[in-house]
Amino acid sequence: MIIAIVFAYVWGVIQLIVLGSLARTVRVRTVLTALVTGLYACALLAVLLQAAWSRPAAWLIGMDFYLFRDLATHSVDPFIEEIVKLLPLVVLLTVPVIRRQWSITDCVLVAAATGSGFGLAEDLYRYGASPDHANAVNGGWMLTTSIALPMVPSLWTSVTSWLPAGVGDSTVFSVTGSPSLNLHLAWSAIGGLAVGLFRLRGGTVRLTVGALLLFYIGADHAAFNAGYQGDWVAAALRWLRFGALRELLGLMPIAALAVAWWLDRGRQHGLEPLLAVERSASPRILGTLQAAVSQLPWSLSWLSSFVRMRRAYNSTRASGSGDDTERLRAVVVEAQNRIEQETAPLKSLPWAPSFWPPRAVLVVMRRPMVLVWLVLMTPSILWFVVGGWPRTAGLQAMLMGPVAWKVVVLLSAVSQTLTLWYLVIRIRAWPTARRLPVGEDGAIFGLRIAGQLGALGLGGWALLLAFTGLSPTHALSSPLCAYCAWGDLAVSGAMFMTGAPPLMLLGAVLGGTRVGDLQRADAAAAAAAAAADPVAKARSAKEAWEKAEARQAAASDAYNKYRADFDRLKQAAADAETAKNNRAADREANSKLGPEAEHLADDRMAKAYDAATKATHEAAAAKGALRGAMDHLEAARADADAAAKAYAAATEAQTRAGAVPR
Repeated sequence: MIIAIVFAYVWGVIQLIVLGSLARTVRVRTVLTALVTGLYACALLAVLLQAAWSRPAAWLIGMDFYLFRDLATHSVDPFIEEIVKLLPLVVLLTVPVIRRQWSITDCVLVAAATGSGFGLAEDLYRYGASPDHANAVNGGWMLTTSIALPMVPSLWTSVTSWLPAGVGDSTVFSVTGSPSLNLHLAWSAIGGLAVGLFRLRGGTVRLTVGALLLFYIGADHAAFNAGYQGDWVAAALRWLRFGALRELLGLMPIAALAVAWWLDRGRQHGLEPLLAVERSASPRILGTLQAAVSQLPWSLSWLSSFVRMRRAYNSTRASGSGDDTERLRAVVVEAQNRIEQETAPLKSLPWAPSFWPPRAVLVVMRRPMVLVWLVLMTPSILWFVVGGWPRTAGLQAMLMGPVAWKVVVLLSAVSQTLTLWYLVIRIRAWPTARRLPVGEDGAIFGLRIAGQLGALGLGGWALLLAFTGLSPTHALSSPLCAYCAWGDLAVSGAMFMTGAPPLMLLGAVLGGTRVGDLQRADAAAAAAAAAADPVAKARSAKEAWEKAEARQAAASDAYNKYRADFDRLKQAAADAETAKNNRAADREANSKLGPEAEHLADDRMAKAYDAATKATHEAAAAKGALRGAMDHLEAARADADAAAKAYAAATEAQTRAGAVPR
């Protein structure tokens, strides 16, 4: 039954991933990691924020805390929850690489996954220890934990439903034959669109629309929580008639993805770089489809990855970031070359993945850390997977026995210690992850940090209570929250939820993400950018050659100008020297005519001397400028010759590689 609850929340996220495939740049595992972040980090943070404000506020207004909590659940708390569910996305978009590469569709998917994880946390808090209260009915299980008789859909019921909730209203199921809607997923999908409009788009209209969307999801959440309460806040929410719009809430994630796709077209416009089969096809989409089916089933996965990276590259190019664009282009071109090699017509591929042969599976399973995490996850597997069904619910009671509980606490202490160790390593590596050319790599790294922080906080609190001698059935949150899903969570439930988070096992199986791995990835991206494809080299060399020729032409014009000035001033100096000699001869002749004539000749000769001196200085300055222009021209010619040789070499390399110029 617990598996059915988890599956329903995951299945709704997968449905949106499929619908968002036309514009998303994130992988499936990134979106699912966001779900885990909502499960561990967002749920815990929301509870802490709600407790942090509600008790002081109740004390300030002199209201009984339990009555105040009842009011807070449909006034302020829904807005806190909606903001917290969007917080991981907002933090990720502060990273420049992620912000330039991600689309609004990515924002919708990541936010929806975080919201779905939040809803999963609420249901696990409430019903994670309730398999013994489940009765099998047509289409799932009915829980007798309250008079509402909540309904858990079966796996098949979830598969055939749209955005199913893991636990819903049995009345809705009896009337419609479908489980309740995953409200947290739907609200967060709308919130993801609003965040995308805020962070990735500008303009007064879009900012206003984003603000209205955020207000709507908070108010609708509050109206849903209000139900039939009798206070004035609930009455005001019912007057706004959010219930009528809630009938369409299941369609709103589709509308959000449609709007996101429409807005993403401009940023993702362009198909560069193209596969060879795409360049030869008309229209090019036929070439893309041909490459996708060329080596099924693996070509479909390869092409999907390449197309997503190409979208991220086009978004980065549209943002005008030169360094990031070149580094990401090198990664995309590398993926392009790998796909063209793997999908060659004469190359046959096995149906079994070459990277997961049986021996490789055994090697992975024998890794020390994989074995450690499997042992640490054993209590959680026994609690949720094996004992999470009505017929095996007795296993949960056995795990809370005196001896078994001590073993569980010991394993949980080891798990929390290792989680803390991994968390410290990842936090230290976060600055390196931010610089990776593919923003999604840094995003999944940050989501794992957030998930581990939440798991460490929840598990650490449960472990502390267990060490103080509290029983496994003791409420985890009695000092914090009196009226929320957190109030139904026992020490045992928190212990089994965080005994070994799934992210830990995934990291152990896949080799983890270490500081050295990130540094090697960063260095490899830089090397790939430095050794770009032949076409890019030829294009860059041609641009450098054209710039060098332009500098040479400008230097030649300057040289000709300075040469003309020098020739003119040189002639002026010669004319001034001639005039000076002529004035000297006139003075000798006029000195014989009397004092007045001699004085007049002296004035003329002085002026001639001054003009000659000035012309000589000007000619000398022009000669220096001419020499500088000549040196600049020679340097420009040398640069142009070197650029021409580099362009010729790049063109030859491009021809040898068989690349088609673009």
